[in-house]
Amino acid sequence: MCLMAASFAPVVRADEWDPGPQGPKPGEKPDEPNPKLSPLWGKPVDIHVNGERIVRWEDALPFIQEDPPWRTMVPVRFISEKLGAKVEWVPDGQRVLIRLGGRTVELRIGDKVAKVNGEDRDLDAPPELRSWQTEESPPRTLWRTWVPLRFVTECLGGKVEWTPPGGLSKSKEYPGQKIARDEVVITYPAPPE
Repeated sequence: MCLMAASFAPVVRADEWDPGPQGPKPGEKPDEPNPKLSPLWGKPVDIHVNGERIVRWEDALPFIQEDPPWRTMVPVRFISEKLGAKVEWVPDGQRVLIRLGGRTVELRIGDKVAKVNGEDRDLDAPPELRSWQTEESPPRTLWRTWVPLRFVTECLGGKVEWTPPGGLSKSKEYPGQKIARDEVVITYPAPPE
């Protein structure tokens, strides 16, 4: 089983890629996506986790869906591990299990119902499994799972703030500066209200 899973989703280290800049600084023109990373199936987005802007994604970029419900989709393993979670891919049923601090989130590819700590919770954007060819010679096929960022982060106990282009940044890096593209700021754990 493990060998089969590995053959469908080979591990690619971040230092094997040259993703270049992942987004403009406030006031700069947005950059074009790097074709060595996964193609963008929607609008690009800048993501900050606990004050740090993520500038190096391993091999799959986050994106905002082009069609409603316009959710920010992120590669599940990369973002979950940034929060300190453990992620397990279960080929049987195409499921992803995310565990952090006594919380468990179970997602199934294409399913709009997730299990959070054993209870059903509705999603408005189901997890997606996508593949693409690398530009290597010979090319490799990479498979990655994208999940809705807000749903997963909040189920794990984090807080998500979204700012549209032209708004003022809520990040620690660019506080109050006008931003050129969508920005998501994650705080984990969520501060007390």
